Amino acid sequence: MTSNKFEFASMWALDETALDVVQRTWYDHHFMSKIDVVDAMFPDGIKSRSVVEVYGDAQSPKSLLLQHLCAAYLVRDRRTQVHYFDHECMVDATEMREIVQAMMVTSEEGGENDLDAALQRLFVYHVETSDAWSMELKNIHTKLLTESGVVPIIAIDCIGSFNAIDRVCPKDIVMMMRQ
Repeated sequence: MTSNKFEFASMWALDETALDVVQRTWYDHHFMSKIDVVDAMFPDGIKSRSVVEVYGDAQSPKSLLLQHLCAAYLVRDRRTQVHYFDHECMVDATEMREIVQAMMVTSEEGGENDLDAALQRLFVYHVETSDAWSMELKNIHTKLLTESGVVPIIAIDCIGSFNAIDRVCPKDIVMMMRQ
């Protein structure tokens, strides 16, 4: 009896909710992107609930790599959703459509007829402050709680841009109040 209590206690981390435990234990979906550079770093696939940071110098195509990862995730399964926070407005709808279409050609699961359905599971957000971003994340969380069978990914293109944006925002508010 004591060992059962210990096993249960060790399964549950102190900072997890019951929903976190259910998701962690039941929905563990490893993701193989079929992008050689990425899959070489994650030979068993990117694990669910992983945080993966794509970084490089200013000339490196970080946004393009993130878009390819999201497209690969969309064509992986009909249950997938991508919530893409595009802080620096790098996503072009036509280019993203072409990337998803190219991923469908190379995927066993994708097909030409599924392109529009896949793109309907891509949600792009343009938020202006970290407060607005936090509110949008809360809205996504609430929405996902009501949907069953959805396997989401949240992609954030350049979260560091909020540092500069949040510094400018209070000055703009003060300037508006003076006028």
